Amino acid sequence: MEDEILYLPETGYGTLEAVIKAYNTVDDFVSIADICKRTGTDRAAFTHNHNFLLALKLLEGTHTNKRLTPLGRKLAKAIQSNSSDSISKCWRETIEKEKNFRQLIAAVNNKGTIEFTELLNVIYHLRNKKPGPRGPHGDRVYQGAATIVKILEIAKYIRVLSTSPKTIVPFSIGDQEENQVINIDRIDSKILTTLSKMIPSAALSYEQAMKDLSTDNRISWRGPATDLREALRETLDYLAPDNEVISQQGFKLEKDQKYPTMKQKVRFILRKRGLSSSSTQAPEDATQAVDEAISSFVRSVYGRSNLSTHMPTDKNEVLRVRDLVKTSLCELLEIHI
Repeated sequence: MEDEILYLPETGYGTLEAVIKAYNTVDDFVSIADICKRTGTDRAAFTHNHNFLLALKLLEGTHTNKRLTPLGRKLAKAIQSNSSDSISKCWRETIEKEKNFRQLIAAVNNKGTIEFTELLNVIYHLRNKKPGPRGPHGDRVYQGAATIVKILEIAKYIRVLSTSPKTIVPFSIGDQEENQVINIDRIDSKILTTLSKMIPSAALSYEQAMKDLSTDNRISWRGPATDLREALRETLDYLAPDNEVISQQGFKLEKDQKYPTMKQKVRFILRKRGLSSSSTQAPEDATQAVDEAISSFVRSVYGRSNLSTHMPTDKNEVLRVRDLVKTSLCELLEIHI
């Protein structure tokens, strides 16, 4: 966010949603006076949330006239449809690249369990200001911090437990009963735990793929295949940024490529750890096979006239992708069980 300061909404979550929905009633830039008149919403609801919505790029415009961005309109439509899954995905898309939100998620993941009030203090620190002991402004800051927690919960980054005192834990599939239902083994659990601390969005992609693969009732298997590839891609981008890979001595892009391939990134990561060429070959081949397997899978789907007839085959192809991604991630994250 701008200047690395966490801007807060200064209302409860319900009011924030009302503001987003209100702006979705008009297509063009609109003043606060006009939007209040159109929707009957209190002016303070808008003024107390503008900085937050602008910082998240859900709102755009000048000091006097504003409108929803495409991302803001997408969120507004999800809220109006009352689809919890769509709302969760939109909030996740909104906050996953925001540095301050990543720090909040990391604070929960690193501690495992954190009290509600302790997470509020982290939010106050990122905001660079604590609420006053009394008065309406202090109350608004507390409300805003609580709304941030609510957004993290809706986006499925955290779970808020009804304990005394109220505590927060990472949103994960780590409990044994749920693991049995969706066939999560010890390696998957370790991968999820590691990714949750390093790259929360990659952990979510991997987790979603595991959940999707636990059922046979899917019209298409492209979703879990894409999620698996994204989990691997984000891990590689985190451990081997393009500029670092390209700047290494003797590096050459592969033919017709503008950026380093996933295979080249694996080689960079493992050689950086001091492994020999022969030691890096197997992980490189596994990573390259992910791309090839997904490409083959997509081509096979496009080439079929009766998709439903081939559903079991499609799932088996994605299960192969899963095994390849798991092998690659274990090597990249140094997971050995």
